[in-house]
Amino acid sequence: SFFRACQPRKMSVSIIFVSCAFVECDIGKKPVLIALVDEDGNIALNSYIVPNGTIQDWRTEATSLTSFQDLLECNPIHMDILMEHLRYLIHADTVLVGHQIGPVLDALGIRVGEDCAAVFDIADWFSLKLSPTLTQYFPLAHQVKWILGDEIPDECSGEHDPLVDAQYLRILYLTYHTTPFSHPIMRQLRQKLYNEYPKEKRVLDPAVTILVQCIPTDFSPKDIRRLIPTQVQHCVERILPIDWGTPEAPKEDSPTEEGQGPKEEKPQVEAAGPEEEEKAEEKAPSEGSQEPPEVVKEPKDLRGSTTILCKSAQDVRQILLRLHSNPEEWDWQVKKEGQMYVHKENAMVLKEVDNPDDKLYIHSVPDEWTELEVKAIIVPMPLQPHVKEVKTTQFKKTKSGAFLGRTHIIFNEDWCVWEMLRMLNQGHDPCWEWGSQGNGNVAFAYKREDAQGQRLNVMVEPVVPITWDQLMTAA
Repeated sequence: SFFRACQPRKMSVSIIFVSCAFVECDIGKKPVLIALVDEDGNIALNSYIVPNGTIQDWRTEATSLTSFQDLLECNPIHMDILMEHLRYLIHADTVLVGHQIGPVLDALGIRVGEDCAAVFDIADWFSLKLSPTLTQYFPLAHQVKWILGDEIPDECSGEHDPLVDAQYLRILYLTYHTTPFSHPIMRQLRQKLYNEYPKEKRVLDPAVTILVQCIPTDFSPKDIRRLIPTQVQHCVERILPIDWGTPEAPKEDSPTEEGQGPKEEKPQVEAAGPEEEEKAEEKAPSEGSQEPPEVVKEPKDLRGSTTILCKSAQDVRQILLRLHSNPEEWDWQVKKEGQMYVHKENAMVLKEVDNPDDKLYIHSVPDEWTELEVKAIIVPMPLQPHVKEVKTTQFKKTKSGAFLGRTHIIFNEDWCVWEMLRMLNQGHDPCWEWGSQGNGNVAFAYKREDAQGQRLNVMVEPVVPITWDQLMTAA
C-alpha cells in the first residue's frame, strides 16, 4: 500500500530527526514526502504532501512518483495541514537533525532561533575538508554503509524512503554527536568515507589538479598527455573529458593606472614606471633590442578546456617544474591572476589551480630580491607565519635596462590578504603608500631608495580586486 500518513503526536523530547523527498515546482523545490522521528525512534510524522506550485519534475528516482495520480493514491495531506502538524511538533526549544538540512528548512519556512532552537547537519559533521576552500560531502547512504555497516536505498535509487533516512540519522547522531569534531575517531571516519567514495564522484581538490585551457579542436586527452614530459607522466592519474565551451583566454595584465589626484589624506599610488615600460616593450620592442619578447599567437580554433588530475600535490609541482625547465616548448608567463605555461606550438595553457582570494600580486620586484626577501620585506611580521608560499619570481628586462620581477604571495587563508592590506593602510611601515587605481581598486606601493640610490616602487595588489570602501568596511 502507498498509504503513509499517520497522526502526528506530541513530542516529549526536544530532538527531532527529519528527512524529505523533493519535487521540482515552478516556484522551486518543494517537499512531497516527509518523515519525522523522535529521540526514542518513534514515528512523529510520515506523510506524502501536496506541494504548492505546479510540479514540473516528479524526480521519480527520489520519490517513486510519476504523476499526480500516483500522489493521490498515497493519501497526501495539503501543505497547510502539514504546517499545522509542524507547529504542533516543533517548538522554540527543539533541535532539528537532518542530512543537508538547509533546503528542508527553506522549503518549510523554519527559522532557526525562532521556530526551533538549533539544527545539527549530519552531512557537515562527517564532511572532509580537502583545502581551505573545498569540502567533500557524502550521501547519507554512503555514511550508513561505511560507518554503521548497513545498506539503505540511495536518494537516486528509486527506492528512497525518508523514514528510513530519519531512523538512521537518529543512530548516527546518538552515536557520534558527543564525539568532538576534531577527535581522531572522527578524522578516521571521514578519511574512510573519502577513501571508499567513488573517484568519479569526488569533488576536485585544487591541490592535485592542473587546469588546461585553449585546447585545439583536434586534440583528445591522449594528445594532452603526450605533451606532458615523459619523466612526469606517471604523476598523472587521469585527464577529464574536454569541455568544448569557450573559456576566457588568459588576460594581459592591465597596467596600474595613475590616480586622478589625492583624495583627502589618501596619497595616490603612482604607476610602476619600469613595470609600465616592461609592458609597453612587450607590445612594441624598441629598435636595437637584441632579444625581442616572443609573442605567442593564439589560433582562432582554440576553445577547449579540461583538468588534469594528479596523484598528489607533490606530483602537480613536479609536472610544473618539468615544464619550467623546458623553455624550448613551454613559455612561462606570470600574470596578475596567476602563473601559467603556454605551449609555443599550439598555445595550449597549463596552470595551477588555486584560490584567488588567498593571493597577492607583487610586481616591479628588484632583481636582487629573493623569494625570502619578498616575504620578509613585503609581508608584515605578524602575518609571515601565515604565508603558504611565495611563487618563483619572473624577471624581465625593461626598456630602461632594469630587471624587474613579478610574483605572487599565497596565504593559508583569505583573511590574511585583508589583514595585510588593512595593516598597510594603517601605516605600519612609512615606506608604504597606498591609493585607488583608476578603476577604484586599492593598490599599495613600497617606495624607498636601495643601496645604489635607485628608487624602488614595488607594487602590491590583491588578485581579487578590493575597493577602498570594501577595505574600510572590513577594517
